Amino acid sequence: MQQQADSASKRLRADQLAWVEQKIEIAQKLKELQQHAVRQQSLQQRFALIAERSVLERSLLQTTEAYEQQISLVHAAGSRTVEQIRREQQQVSHKLTELEQELATLSSNLYQHLQQALPPNSFRL
Repeated sequence: MQQQADSASKRLRADQLAWVEQKIEIAQKLKELQQHAVRQQSLQQRFALIAERSVLERSLLQTTEAYEQQISLVHAAGSRTVEQIRREQQQVSHKLTELEQELATLSSNLYQHLQQALPPNSFRL
């Protein structure tokens, strides 16, 4: 009788160990499946925004052109000295200032012309 109880107890422990091992294995598989599901959802969202291949090809072409333009600018900048680049920057800055002043003058002249051309009560700021 004692042997039967010990034997049943051992089988019960073995069954419990097997059940725990299965539970751990299932939990690991579940975790892997959840990770795969998250990755798949991320990829679906990423590629769902792209309607067709031509969109990707167009984007690649634009990016390649921008990259090549940057390379040519770097090569062009490499052939000039720092002083030449600074002078060119100052010239561009000076030209920008002149154009901004010219635009302000033209706006002022336009305002004066409109004041003269329109009746006084129809023109307000």
